[in-house]
Amino acid sequence: MDPTMAHGDEVQRVLYELVRPARYVTWEYFSRQRLVASGVLAARGRPASRVLDVGCGSGALSIGLSEGAGVDVVSMDILPARIEAVHTRRSSRAPAATARMRVLQADAEALPFRDGSFDAVVATEVLEHLDDPRRLFQESSRILRPKGRFLLTTPNREALPYRILHFFPESAVQKLASTWTQESLHPDLLHDHGTGSPRGHPDRHRREGFTVAEVE
Repeated sequence: MDPTMAHGDEVQRVLYELVRPARYVTWEYFSRQRLVASGVLAARGRPASRVLDVGCGSGALSIGLSEGAGVDVVSMDILPARIEAVHTRRSSRAPAATARMRVLQADAEALPFRDGSFDAVVATEVLEHLDDPRRLFQESSRILRPKGRFLLTTPNREALPYRILHFFPESAVQKLASTWTQESLHPDLLHDHGTGSPRGHPDRHRREGFTVAEVE
């Protein structure tokens, strides 16, 4: 079996094991996590050896890549509660499985790393939480090595659940959103970043030095 495929299967197993108990996790979210993991492992035909997980949340993707594929991962978030959650989740795994994983509290708009430090940067459901999303693209471009890969996911306003919301009054949508969004979510950014078209991000950020390889 192709080692990349074998690693992908193992990462998927770890991811499912970690996110299954979380009631807020949807199949769409889990699918995005798998898609990002596949992109890391198959980046330009070679697995990434050092990865930055920006806005890591509770660390499922970081742990999946570290434990499932032996990738060196820096798991980063700006919120202390998230960092604590990563440490808690990591402590439930075998120490050797996540030995190549580092946990760090830092700002996605001012990454504390040298130029050319990573093979891949991943940001799953992060862009919609930032004051200046363009800074994440600029900083990611700076810290990536030549031919490095930036993998990004956001909510998609073209998906059926979001389209359905257009049939409800704005007051009802705001009330519904308050039950499942975080305080750190920026409502003013939802149209352009959080729930934008999947084709909007590449067109807007090509100037930051990225070549778009794939849009899902």
